[in-house]
Order: sequence, then C-alpha cells, then structure tokens
Amino acid sequence: MPSRGFVQFLSGGILFSEEQRLETEERDLKKIIELCKKYNYGFRFGHEKYEMATTDKGERVEVNHHSEFDSGIYFLPPAEIMTVEDVEERNVNGRYNILLSNMRGNNFEKVIHTRTGNIFDFNPVDSVLPDETTK
Repeated sequence: MPSRGFVQFLSGGILFSEEQRLETEERDLKKIIELCKKYNYGFRFGHEKYEMATTDKGERVEVNHHSEFDSGIYFLPPAEIMTVEDVEERNVNGRYNILLSNMRGNNFEKVIHTRTGNIFDFNPVDSVLPDETTK
C-alpha cells in the first residue's frame, strides 16, 4: 500500500486545535521548526496510506486514505508542563478549578501550557523542544 509523509502544524483554536498539514518526508526538526508560524504551538509527524484504483474511464485515482501519526507532539518553547499538584498550587481564588476537575476526571497526569496560551493534555510520547532549537 503506497504512503506519503506529512507534518501537521498545530495552533490554538477557540474550542479545538487548528491543524495545517504539509506533505513532506522531511524529519529534521530544525528544518520543520523553520516552517512554523508564530501562532503554531507545536507539530507532529505522520504518514497517510492509500490505495490506487482505476475508474470506469481508465483513470488511476487514490482511494481509502488513512492517516497515522508517527510521533507525539513536539511543543515549541516556551511551554510549561504541569502536574495536578502544580496546578493546585496556582489555584488562587479558584482560577484553575475547571482545569483541575478536567485533569482528575480524565486522568491527565500532566498538562502543558503552550507558548500560545492554550493548555492541553501532555502525553508520554510528547516532548518540549529545548529553547536553543528555535533560535
């Protein structure tokens, strides 16, 4: 089954992340970072599998597309990883009550506060890029 690589750039949205996809086999982090915009908080790599079929007119077309991610999210600095305990310490005047409730209710061990101000679940396969990678 043929496949092609891509990088998915992530930026904050109102309710969900916005995603832009660039078809590329490139996996050099420095080169991908250079493509990031100010509004991107991170990116991840993936590949898309597809099948080839022939139409009634004899044309070859791609069908049955299926995307899979090959990496966790690479978060761009500055970004801060926080545990439930970290959030509890900052919960002055109940500011983070909803976040704490979500973390506990969804069993999130860690969340990340991104450079764009969004807060997301932080998974073991995710990473924060060091500051020097974005200079």
